[in-house]
Amino acid sequence: ETFSPLYPEVETWIHRDEGKTVFEADPLQDQLIGAARMIEKRDEVPVFLDAITPQIELDNDTFFGGAGLFTANYLSKPSFYVWKYLSLMGEEILHEGEGVLLTRSDEGIQLLLYAEKEEDSTPTRLNLFGMEEDMWISSFTMSRKEGSIYDAWKDLGSPERLSEEHWYLLNRYVHPSLDLSFGEKKIVYSIRRNIDAPSIVLYLFNKIQ
Repeated sequence: ETFSPLYPEVETWIHRDEGKTVFEADPLQDQLIGAARMIEKRDEVPVFLDAITPQIELDNDTFFGGAGLFTANYLSKPSFYVWKYLSLMGEEILHEGEGVLLTRSDEGIQLLLYAEKEEDSTPTRLNLFGMEEDMWISSFTMSRKEGSIYDAWKDLGSPERLSEEHWYLLNRYVHPSLDLSFGEKKIVYSIRRNIDAPSIVLYLFNKIQ
């Protein structure tokens, strides 16, 4: 028995090599660039955990380009946080463009900004029209210095094996930053933000209960 009868699209997630089923490895899947690409492929079912198989050539015990939201040793990759971001987006899409996704739900407005490549780095100015009531504004930022386990691991010198102490510190303290503010009712609410690639920023405009 396999999962194929329940998930026939599973054949698109894997490739076969000499009769053996192996997951495709891509170093970008560990990084912010790969996480940003998930936004455009958000209809695909994610892989939960990186799987180490005999076919994978390892030079460390943490990153090898697996497709999972978590590393094989259970650290949250940038793609995990992107999936959390996406779970907070509304069902009604107000606007979708290059590096921008704007949605609405009963709770308020959600704005996702992202930049993959260095040439995408640019000052961003967006105007939201018709903010009909006061709102709480939360912004979650993920960049090479905020929320990227991969870049934190690189800063440690790309160790072949993570010590228990380093694993704990990465797991405990590497996560997107959070800023909270109050937004008054306005006809036009302007957002000015420098988006330095690669980075991913989520704004939540929540109605005050």
